[in-house]
Amino acid sequence: VFRIATDNAANMCKAFRDFFDVGNSGDNSELNRIQLDDESLWLGLDEVEEAVILETTDNMTVSRLACFAHTLQLVIKDGLSKTGTSKGVNTKSVLGKMTKIASLCHQSGPCRERFEQEFGAGSSISVVTVTRWNSLYNQIRRVLNLDQTKLCNVLQACEQMNLLFSIKEVECIRELLDVLEPFAEATDLTQGDKYVTIGCVVPCVVSLYKGLINNKRMCSFQLPVLHELL
Repeated sequence: VFRIATDNAANMCKAFRDFFDVGNSGDNSELNRIQLDDESLWLGLDEVEEAVILETTDNMTVSRLACFAHTLQLVIKDGLSKTGTSKGVNTKSVLGKMTKIASLCHQSGPCRERFEQEFGAGSSISVVTVTRWNSLYNQIRRVLNLDQTKLCNVLQACEQMNLLFSIKEVECIRELLDVLEPFAEATDLTQGDKYVTIGCVVPCVVSLYKGLINNKRMCSFQLPVLHELL
């Protein structure tokens, strides 16, 4: 074992250090003893092969790799912490409206029934999961893609007209969606489990950086978020 990938949680980092005693004694000699079920596998090696294996095992160290998808999660958490008020629109308030609308669809029978009347049986708005930042992205995209007239009908029937979005609020939240979209794609790409993902890391970092730089010229509501992401 040369590399171990974990998330960035403090307990994961501590478990790695304690288990491998990395950074404490600095002695990884136990790790360098390769255990084989069949020691005869060493027989028949030529001198070159044996030299390569001995050099590898003598110099082997184990290091922890931070999960890139989880690192993205932390980056976006920091970015979203910079949402505020711009041009008279408070992004946190708009996101709060979305959360309340989603809650109505799941917790209120009459509201859920009216929502399904307008948008079809089984239709809903997903709730946000703290440990999955892209659940917020999916919620924003879902709300913005709804027919706003039909959504108005639902909120009116539920006596929740205070949750309606103004034109500026829609512009504000659509801009946030545009900023986050490349991060959602990178998250989906790098958390795949049926293909090798480590080769996606550098291209993702480069493309995310370039995308943010290009977005700076068009951003008007979400510049603090964009700068934090950069």
